[in-house]
Amino acid sequence: MTSSMMMQIALTGLWQSGLIALTAFIAIRAFRLESAAARTLLWSAAFFAAALAPLSAFTPSPIASAAPVIETAPTQAAIALATPAIEMTGPRQVITLKDFVAPGLLLVWLMGTGYFSLRILKDYAAMGKIRRDSTSFSMPLEYSATDGAEIRTHAAINSPMTTGIFKPVIILPKSMVKDAPTSVIQNAVAHEQAHIERGDLIANLAENITLCVFWWNPVLRAMRQRIADAREMACDDRAATLAKNPGVYAAALVDCAERMSTSRQDVCNQSALAVLGQKSELTHRVERLLSNDYASQSRAPLSRIILATAAITTMTICVASAAPRVEFPSNGPTPTIHGPGQELVLAILDEDQNKAAALLARGANIDAVLEGDGTSLIAAVNQGDDSLASWLITMGADVDAYARYDETALISAVRNGDDSMVRLLIDAGANVNLSATTENGDVRAPLSEARKLRQSTIENMLISAGAQD
Repeated sequence: MTSSMMMQIALTGLWQSGLIALTAFIAIRAFRLESAAARTLLWSAAFFAAALAPLSAFTPSPIASAAPVIETAPTQAAIALATPAIEMTGPRQVITLKDFVAPGLLLVWLMGTGYFSLRILKDYAAMGKIRRDSTSFSMPLEYSATDGAEIRTHAAINSPMTTGIFKPVIILPKSMVKDAPTSVIQNAVAHEQAHIERGDLIANLAENITLCVFWWNPVLRAMRQRIADAREMACDDRAATLAKNPGVYAAALVDCAERMSTSRQDVCNQSALAVLGQKSELTHRVERLLSNDYASQSRAPLSRIILATAAITTMTICVASAAPRVEFPSNGPTPTIHGPGQELVLAILDEDQNKAAALLARGANIDAVLEGDGTSLIAAVNQGDDSLASWLITMGADVDAYARYDETALISAVRNGDDSMVRLLIDAGANVNLSATTENGDVRAPLSEARKLRQSTIENMLISAGAQD
């Protein structure tokens, strides 16, 4: 069940993050938000909303059912007429995969998370060593752009950078300090100070941790790149404003880039924020600083930011509400059961045939429904226990009994890809053309489910038994 839950989160997260990212992109364009600071804020909001949205699978559905547990199965006429609303719990298995596939994909997920976590830890350890090995540097007061931040130098870096979560430090390349013009040093420090004042180091760490878990999601990675680009431009805005001359600041950026291109050293990782950021964006940053509308891009009307944020929030709520729900396995105390019929279902789930036989002897309804687990026969089918299923049929279980969330035994067997169970139910007289309406309002039939899941063997078996489109 854990593997299926993880797979549901993964697949749900892909389409949810895609819709949220598209909404953010459209909102930024529609409300003409040219401000780098505003775009950083909105892309960050969209990024974390997309990361958290899949967790809605573990929350109650927006429309919860108050229907009591039933003791008897409904008639086929009731099945045909029923169209249940969305319930608080979903099907026991939302995404059907072969038993050996889901654990394998879960293992890949965990291995990827471990790999990227180790990379971040390695980066932070390397940056910690650079910080310890760096030496203090005192800028002349008339050129200082910092407000109490410590400035240090190190020979093994080729770009100014800021590191440290609780006590940020600006580290400059030793080569820059030796021969760069004072204006270049001043503007580089001003850019790094802007990272500190904006709280970018903490945001960067939160993004890194999020991508450790969702490393497989290309949409989140694309949004992270948007955040990084906008973040560097926002710091450019602050530094250029302090320099009072965007042209001078742009020249300082170009100077830093030239020094970096001629250096053989390359020490810049996820734990620090460097003044150059992504080299591919440098040209755009310089052009932006030199553009005539630079000043108008430095701020955005609050009303537009609020409207764009509202659009992203609305989409997040919509995708969270539309996410399929996962039913947690019960590991706690056995819930109160209203009748021996539900106890029979639990006995089958525990594969306790002796207890099941005793309950039947006491008059338990063999076709009673335990909501979320189905009838005793459906429970045996979902357990993949042919012998228990055969015994229940021998004891008089209705092979066509319907249970909300699990439909019928045959539909469950098809969705589980259990060839032998499908054959057992067909031989027992299961109606291969009996369809059922799910809790989401979808109509499922054995043959259509077999085709949808590409179960060719089961499909041929059903057709041979008389299944029709």
